[in-house]
Amino acid sequence: MSPVPASAASTTAARRANSPWAVPTGAHNPGDWRIRAACRNAPASLFFSPEGERGHDRARREADAKRICHDCPVIGPCREYALDVAEPYGTWGGLAENDRRRHTRALQHQILLPSHSRAADNDEHTSESAIPASPPCHGNPAPQRQPRAAGTP
Repeated sequence: MSPVPASAASTTAARRANSPWAVPTGAHNPGDWRIRAACRNAPASLFFSPEGERGHDRARREADAKRICHDCPVIGPCREYALDVAEPYGTWGGLAENDRRRHTRALQHQILLPSHSRAADNDEHTSESAIPASPPCHGNPAPQRQPRAAGTP
């Protein structure tokens, strides 16, 4: 990985210092998941990308961060926190920034789908009767489909 430029390092440190990921000094609440995090004493630069980091350097750093997350006893609460607050920066609960964006878009897509579409996707109710008929437009009944005669396209 490339060395972190001083300006990027200070930006990264500021992000972490202002982040709820950083447990305040003297806060010894045993119920706080952050105290038990495997990343607690790891450098912030491993979990937060310096400005301008791209390609292989970013992928390598994110993979290293995810390895720490993989064995973390609080990966679930960490991930939930990042998704709940829409954390825009860093690797949290084994999910990097792009992973969280994809996850959020997938959830939004599921929420926006009509319930009959989700049921059909899950093969729960795939019959035609499971899909409600469209209401008539402006008081006119919906056109009825006529069966085709044999041999017509």
